[in-house]
Amino acid sequence: MPSEWIETKIPIQYGYISAKVWGMKTANSIDVVAIHGFLDNCGSFDRLIPLLNEDYYVVAIDLPGHGLSSKLPEGIPYTDPTWIIALQAVLDHFNFGELTLLGHSLGVCIALYYASLFPNRVKTIIALDTILPTWIKPAEIPNEMAKSYKYFNDLCTKKATIKPNFDPSMAAKLVVAAHKMFGELTEDEAKILMQRSTQPTEDGKRVVFTKDDRLNCTLSSLPFKSHFEMVKDYYRRIKCNLLLIRGSKGLVDVTKRKIKETVDMLEKNCESFKSVLVKGGHFFVLTNPEEVAPIIHEFINNLYK
Repeated sequence: MPSEWIETKIPIQYGYISAKVWGMKTANSIDVVAIHGFLDNCGSFDRLIPLLNEDYYVVAIDLPGHGLSSKLPEGIPYTDPTWIIALQAVLDHFNFGELTLLGHSLGVCIALYYASLFPNRVKTIIALDTILPTWIKPAEIPNEMAKSYKYFNDLCTKKATIKPNFDPSMAAKLVVAAHKMFGELTEDEAKILMQRSTQPTEDGKRVVFTKDDRLNCTLSSLPFKSHFEMVKDYYRRIKCNLLLIRGSKGLVDVTKRKIKETVDMLEKNCESFKSVLVKGGHFFVLTNPEEVAPIIHEFINNLYK
């Protein structure tokens, strides 16, 4: 696929969803919506998408409050339906029919959730290093929600402050440090994400992070922060083709009981299912795209034979 892309804005009630559009839409193109992880942006796919075949038409979006997309109106919290509503706005805007969802991290959870709600809309999911959302015991949900509501209320009532600014090299180090618990990023890879997550100060010498602070207290509801049995009830509705690509040092450890049970259920229910291990941590989409792209090609090509 050509390395060039087009920046676009998809209208939504409170502003717009920003996206990079790669490839050319034709009658035979494979339509893909790429959904990034929490607190990242569509730059996560910058190294992978150019390696895909030319018959792919890819819309890589910034989720609300992330990247260059609009933030929610003041006083409104981010919830799990926020992501589904935004995704639906994108699908309606492009009038997509048969659809492939390419997700990384939170983006996988969104793709799986959408496919469970609307199983006839999704043909294929490509899941990069995530298969289960965060889950907690039912008895812990009220306490977790109470903490989130308090944090959100405190955030809304505190006086506005000027966001700190950083030397770009220091900002890159902060991005690397923030991602370290999930896997290694280099400063060069961090700078890819920073292209859409920072803006320069007036003198152009320093940068400010632009993410919406309300994202730190997303008021999760079902199924993204739920008990395991509820997650399974959603996942039982998923019937599409599913390719799971796991990092050798990533988050999907198939020896863990709940992950294995989930993978086994999806393998049984999905029209076709494949799980592949690649070298790297949670962010192999940026660090090792050369190994990932051929796996996607093979899986998709087998579906369209």
